[in-house]
Amino acid sequence: MRTTWHATGIAMLAATAVLLATPNVAVAAGGTSPGDTEAERAVSGLPEAVARLRTQPIAGAESVDAAQTAARMQDHRVEVLQMRTETDTVFERPRS
Repeated sequence: MRTTWHATGIAMLAATAVLLATPNVAVAAGGTSPGDTEAERAVSGLPEAVARLRTQPIAGAESVDAAQTAARMQDHRVEVLQMRTETDTVFERPRS
């Protein structure tokens, strides 16, 4: 009997975790969820952002991770601002 209660408890915890991790509630067929408008707003500005990056590439980023990501995205070197000193400037290259 103890094993059954234990297994049931684990199953309930797993089901609760899945329900809590679900960002949107279920929607009936033909309905719209609140996430639809958020996703549309997020995607609507992408073409302008890409065009802006092509004309004005990112020159510097605060952290190494941010500089690596920016360098790979635009295929251009990016300065790591947190590593800048009076005498040294550190750049992250796209292929490093």
